[in-house]
Amino acid sequence: MERVLSFLRDHKEIALATSEGNMPKLRIFQIMKQEEHVLYFATSSKKAVYRELRQNPNVEILAYADNMGLHRNDVIPASCMASRRNSKYRSSVKPKPHASSP
Repeated sequence: MERVLSFLRDHKEIALATSEGNMPKLRIFQIMKQEEHVLYFATSSKKAVYRELRQNPNVEILAYADNMGLHRNDVIPASCMASRRNSKYRSSVKPKPHASSP
């Protein structure tokens, strides 16, 4: 697990997959903060990704660099989408050790 978390500390950009209906949506997010096994990113409540996460909290993340990758699917608990100043919200994904190198 430490190898995965170390990788994510050094590689802040992740691809975050959500869905709308039966259509997948993929976006690049930057990890804003990492606390132990929780990753935080920010978005606005006015964006489609926020609405998609509220309707379906199942997500996948993907990070890749230097012949090492991380792929993980998880659920973002609604309690993690807490209001902050200036309409920004925070969400978290807890990665599990699924790092691989070719």
